[in-house]
Amino acid sequence: MKIDHRHILLRGSSNFQKLTFEFLFMSLANNIDYIFMALQVLSIFGIVNFNPNPDHFPPLTMLGELAKFQSFGFNPLLIYWHFITVFFLVVKSVTLTFIDHIRTSPFTAGIVAVLLSNMYLLYRSFSYGAAREHWGRRSIFKWMFRDILKGGNLFEDALFMMFVIDIIVFVTTPKITHLYFLIAFYLVMLSIKVTPLISNFASDFLNLFEKSFFRNAKVVFIVLILDIVAVYFNGQSMFTLFLLIIAYTAIATLILKLTEKTGKLNEVLYYVLYVGLLIFYLSIAAILAVSLIVVAIAQLPLILYYAIKKRSLPPIWLMQAINAVFLVILLIKVF
Repeated sequence: MKIDHRHILLRGSSNFQKLTFEFLFMSLANNIDYIFMALQVLSIFGIVNFNPNPDHFPPLTMLGELAKFQSFGFNPLLIYWHFITVFFLVVKSVTLTFIDHIRTSPFTAGIVAVLLSNMYLLYRSFSYGAAREHWGRRSIFKWMFRDILKGGNLFEDALFMMFVIDIIVFVTTPKITHLYFLIAFYLVMLSIKVTPLISNFASDFLNLFEKSFFRNAKVVFIVLILDIVAVYFNGQSMFTLFLLIIAYTAIATLILKLTEKTGKLNEVLYYVLYVGLLIFYLSIAAILAVSLIVVAIAQLPLILYYAIKKRSLPPIWLMQAINAVFLVILLIKVF
């Protein structure tokens, strides 16, 4: 799924709201290395806290991981299973940390839950235009999983997966500055319903940036090195995780390269080899599920009324409107 002429022509149409969102999302993803660096710089100056350290994060060290590989006798199947286990523990730690914040900081965590729920409901309500049957088969998450990994180099792939984890940790450790970012992103999404001017301006800026001097291959390489250094200073566990992701991706890339002429086998191996990275996407699903559960509990009377009286779920617009009321109340409490 690439940004092509179709996206440029249709992104501003009210009948293609999901396409407008995809255009903005892909513009952000294509500039992932600079966004990562910008957040790191903001973190250095104390504007945001982008030094992720989930409460339940598994302790990882390079020497410890090497010792485990030696204890496995460098058996590739055992090492592969170890990668999967580590990635699962990371997802588990992020989810448990968010649940802890709901218990200990219900107002700020509640704002995150309401915002994430409304973003999801808003995206579900976006239209795809007349060609609904064709667009229905498109998936932005499939694009994230396949095109980004296939289109980038080894370090960009690893950095993208680190970015996914960092953003989820960023969301699930709700501080005041984090809430500002989430609210801003939600307002940009909301503007797509009203007018695409804001989202179009954002994506145009990112695309112009992509065509500028800053996307020169040598400059991008320097930025990637700086990003890797930033990961190192985030902490030993995060840097070790980053190295594990690089190793995992390198092995997967090598095997896929050796089998690229095998046709269907290569296609099957792609999903088998990258299942460990797919686990990272479960963190998004897990956090969203927790948020939807929190909102469902808050709106339980409304849900029960529609279930009993009308045998259906409440309209999406009504749930979003009630969430907006909750959001205003929570924001007053926090600020």
